[in-house]
Amino acid sequence: MITQRSATFARIASFLENPLFQFFFFWLFLSLQFVNAVPTANEENYFTLAKQFYQPDWMPQVWQFTEFAGTRLLYQYISGFFLSFMSFEAFAFTARLISIPLLLWPLLKIFRLLGLNFISQLLVLLIYIFLGQSFFAGGWIIGGFEAKTFAYVLVLAALYQLLLGKENYAIVFAALGTLFHVLVGGWFTIAMGIFFLVTRYPFKKLLLSGFIWLAITSPLLIYLIIGIWNSGLSQEEMKLADFTYTHIRAPH
Repeated sequence: MITQRSATFARIASFLENPLFQFFFFWLFLSLQFVNAVPTANEENYFTLAKQFYQPDWMPQVWQFTEFAGTRLLYQYISGFFLSFMSFEAFAFTARLISIPLLLWPLLKIFRLLGLNFISQLLVLLIYIFLGQSFFAGGWIIGGFEAKTFAYVLVLAALYQLLLGKENYAIVFAALGTLFHVLVGGWFTIAMGIFFLVTRYPFKKLLLSGFIWLAITSPLLIYLIIGIWNSGLSQEEMKLADFTYTHIRAPH
């Protein structure tokens, strides 16, 4: 009897540690937590800008929905394309449902690399979710669909490559993450640079890493410089825009 029970427990444990089972279990688990068809306040704003960007004739007389894409350029192309034939609600539901497995792809690889079993992985995610995913300003990784969603997928992939010791691959993923969200990808790149300095990473390899990052992000940097240069805003208008955003749009 004891032998049979042990064999049963062993089979259950083996099943729980199956990577395919874990992937689909956590996809379902997180989807039940976060997937719905109600856009957040941020999504309502970003979806509107993306749709107007991709379809300028959607609301041609409404200037509030027309602005320089800036760092959201890739996001607006991707989201704008789908919003050209999907409602905001349908896109919010579908995008969240798809973004969760994209995030799980590198995250579960990191968990396994760190030696976390199924129960440990579940506890980590539960604690992270119950804590609200943030200690400051309401930030999140799992949830709505914004430009930083793509960036987090790529930054997690960069972290996985870094843990494997594949620094150049990590730089490539970090740079791609920066193309989608300058702050998420940029801060991770800075943290990675500090890690390289602390671990006495060879100077030539450090220069190569910097060159790779700049080569990938340079198209976006050029686009931003040209866009800001041609914005036509005076110094006073730029100050007013900054004040409005800081003290009204995002007082935190």
